[in-house]
Amino acid sequence: MTVTNAATAQARWNDLVHQRAAADVAYYEHDAPVMSDEDYDILSITIAKIEADFPELCFKDSPVNKVSGRATEGFEKVKHKVRMESLANSFNQQDLNAWRNGFTLTDQDSPLLLHELKMDGLSLSVHYEDGFLTSAVTRGDGETGEDVTKQALRIFDLPSIIEATGHVEVRGEVYMSRTQFAKLNAELEAQGKKKLVNCRNAAAGALRQKNPDITEQRGIQFMAFGVSPTTFALMDTDEQVLEKLKALGFNVVPYGWIEDIADAETVIEAVERERAHLAYDIDGVVWKIDDRIARERLGSTSKAPRWATAFKFAAEKKATRLLDVQFQVGRTGAITPVAILEPVFVGGVTVSTATLHNEDEIARLAITIGDMVEIQRAGDVIPQVVRVVDDPADQLWDGIYQTVRFPKTCPSCKGPTERKEGEAVRRCVSGPTCPAQRQGYLEHFVSRDAMNIDGLGPSQIEDLIKHLGLTKASQIMTLPDAYLYDFGFSQDDAVPNEPVADVMQMWSGYGKSSVTKMMRAIKKARTPDLARFIYALGIRNVGSSTAKDIARHFGTVDTFFKAVKVTGGFQAAKLQDVDGIGPIVMASLDDFFENEDNYDETFALRLALEIADMPKAQAAEVQLLAGEVVCFTGGLDRWSREQAMLIATELGAKVINSAAKSTTILVCGNNVGAKKIEAAEKNGAVAKDEAWFIGIVEQAIEQGYKLDVMD
Repeated sequence: MTVTNAATAQARWNDLVHQRAAADVAYYEHDAPVMSDEDYDILSITIAKIEADFPELCFKDSPVNKVSGRATEGFEKVKHKVRMESLANSFNQQDLNAWRNGFTLTDQDSPLLLHELKMDGLSLSVHYEDGFLTSAVTRGDGETGEDVTKQALRIFDLPSIIEATGHVEVRGEVYMSRTQFAKLNAELEAQGKKKLVNCRNAAAGALRQKNPDITEQRGIQFMAFGVSPTTFALMDTDEQVLEKLKALGFNVVPYGWIEDIADAETVIEAVERERAHLAYDIDGVVWKIDDRIARERLGSTSKAPRWATAFKFAAEKKATRLLDVQFQVGRTGAITPVAILEPVFVGGVTVSTATLHNEDEIARLAITIGDMVEIQRAGDVIPQVVRVVDDPADQLWDGIYQTVRFPKTCPSCKGPTERKEGEAVRRCVSGPTCPAQRQGYLEHFVSRDAMNIDGLGPSQIEDLIKHLGLTKASQIMTLPDAYLYDFGFSQDDAVPNEPVADVMQMWSGYGKSSVTKMMRAIKKARTPDLARFIYALGIRNVGSSTAKDIARHFGTVDTFFKAVKVTGGFQAAKLQDVDGIGPIVMASLDDFFENEDNYDETFALRLALEIADMPKAQAAEVQLLAGEVVCFTGGLDRWSREQAMLIATELGAKVINSAAKSTTILVCGNNVGAKKIEAAEKNGAVAKDEAWFIGIVEQAIEQGYKLDVMD
C-alpha cells in the first residue's frame, strides 16, 4: 500500500502500530505468535518509512526504536545490570555488506567476524557470584526482565556452580530439543490437552512455570552465546570468551569466523543445508565483530548494537491444494479467513490450515478454491498462503473450483460488519450478541491471566450458553449462588427453581465432584486485584501488562471507576503520561466504555466481585547514608559506577563525581592510587573499599530497601 498524503499516512501508521502491538502481546506475553519474524520486520520497516516520509506528523509512542517485548506478569521484575539488546536484522548479502560497511576497524582491531547459529529460543541472563548461580532473568524489554531463578536451577545442563570468582553474567538461549518437543506433545495429546505450537513456545512456557518441578519435567536446555560486556573484561575477543565458557561447563552455541563479509553467503548456505538435521530449531545466523574493545568503541543505537546483526532465514515454502476457505470470528469481532489445505509437511510440522489474513489479502492473491497455492511457515507461527502457483495437473483435480468471496455479514450471527478507514480488518459490530464474540470473550474472561477459574473452559462455557442461556461474564460469577429463575426460567417453563449447581450435575459429562470444584474456583476468583479485573474485561489492545500499568496508575478501584464516564466512554487523557500507554490504547478504552453493553456489564461485575486496590509502592525509608557526601573512584565489580551512585543516592547520600573537600566517604574500587586516597583523607574523608559499600547495601535490604538493579 503506497501512502500518498498525511491523513492516509496517519491512519496507516495507526493500523500498523496496532498490528505490531498485537503481535508483541501474542509473542512475548502469550508465547503464541501470530506472524512470522519476516512479516514482523517488514511491518516495523514500513512504520519507520512512514515516519521518515512524513516528518511533519507527530508520531507519538513510536515502537520502532524500542526493544520489543515486556516482562510478563506473575514473576518479579528485575532491572538488568547491563541492558540486553536485540539485534538489527539482515535478509540478504546486500544487507550484510551494508552492515559491515557501516563501521571501520582500526589496525589494532581483530579483523575476524564471528558467526553463530541463531537459536530459536528464549534469551536468558544468568548471574554467578564467586561461582554460585544466584539469579536468572529473562530479556523482557531489554531493560527489565522476569526473575526465573528457581526455574533456571532446574535446567539440567545449566551449571549451578562454576569455577570463577567475583561476578559473572552469562547470556544464552533456553530451548527445547525437537525430540523432547515431540515427546511432550505426545504426552499432552494422550492426556487430551492442547498440543504446543513449536519448540520455542514450549521452552518459554516451561521456563515460566510457577512450579519449578514442571520446568524440570519439561526437559529444557541452555546454550550460551556470550557474556555481558563487564564479564571477563581482560579478554580481548569473543572467541576467548566462548572457549572460557566451554571450559566452565556451558554448552556453547556453534560458531566460526571469517575475515571478509563477502564469504558470509557460503557460510549461510552451509548452515541452511544442515538446518533440518540439527537437534534443535534455529532461525538464522548471528554475525558479530570478534574484537570486544572495538565493540565498546562502536557502541549501540537506541535498540541494537552496531557491531552485530542477525541474518534471518526466509520462511520454508511448499505447494499444496486449497480445498476450502472458512471464516472465523474472534472475541473482538475480527473476521479472519482460514485456508483449508491438503495436508503438507512444512517447517517441521504437517500443515492442513493456513491464514489468509484479511479481505485485502484474498483480493491480492486472486485465489480460487481448488488452486495450488504456496504456503510458508517460519518455524514458529501459523502458516500463511503466499501465492497461487501454476500446476499442470490442475485439470486432474475432481473438485469444484470456486471464487473466494469475503462475507459482508458476520459468519456467526449474520449481523452487519464494518471496516474502519485505515484498518485492514473487517469486524462484526454486533458485540456480545454475536455467538462467536460472546464465546470468545467468556473464554478470555475465565482464562488463567484473567479471572483464572479452574475447571471452566471452552466446552463448559458452550454448555452454560446452551442450557442456561448464559450471555454475560457477571452471570458466571453468580453461578455458585444462582437458581434457575435467575437465568430467566420461570414457572411458565414448567421448570422448578433449583440451584444451578444441582442442575449442572445432571448434565452429560458433569458430576458432583467436577461441579463442586468449578463453583469453588468461581468463589475463589471473586476477589481479583484491579489489574486482573481490567484485563478480564477483554478490552482491545489491553494485554495483561498494559492492564497492570493502568491499574497501578489509578491505584484504587474507586479512582478507576471514576474515570469511566457516566455518559459512557473513558477519561483516557488521565493516562497520557503513563509509560507504555499511547493513543491506540486510550482510544480502545474510550471505544469500549462508549458501548452501553460493555459499560453496564463493567458495573455489574463490580457488584458481583470484591475487586482489590493495587498495593501501594513501599516508600524508600532506609537512609543508611543520610548526611554523607560520597564519591566513587576506580573500577567496581558488583555494579557499574552509575548504578552504585544511584543506590547511594537512594540510601540518602549526596553523590559527587570527583573527590572534593566536602567528600565524607571515598569508595575505592580497583586500581586507585595511594595519592588520591591520601588527598581525600587529608580533607577529612574516610576511604572505604567496595566490600564495605556492598555490606551497606545488604544491610539496607535487610531493613526493607528494594534494590532496583541486578545484584
